[in-house]
Amino acid sequence: ISSPNAVCFSAALCACSTSPGACLDAIELIRKMRAAGIFVDPVSLGHAVMACSKDGQWQDSLDLIETYGVKPVGFLSSDDSKPTIPVASMNAIIAACGRNGQ
Repeated sequence: ISSPNAVCFSAALCACSTSPGACLDAIELIRKMRAAGIFVDPVSLGHAVMACSKDGQWQDSLDLIETYGVKPVGFLSSDDSKPTIPVASMNAIIAACGRNGQ
């Protein structure tokens, strides 16, 4: 593909979320999305978080959340401008933290 769009990136990130050892690939895809000026939507970010969490990279997952300023769905905040992230992604981070004694 000569110029990938949001759908291409999202599909690749979805594949990362189910592939062992794909955390760094997912982070790189998110970085490339931003560099291309493509909006990093909550679902794509959620796939990256899932990829890192499944690899036990809880810190990378938390860094993604912090960098993009997202909040979990249903999270009460005075800042409604922040996008939400799927609950399953937040659960994956919590599980990764637990597996790593955090």
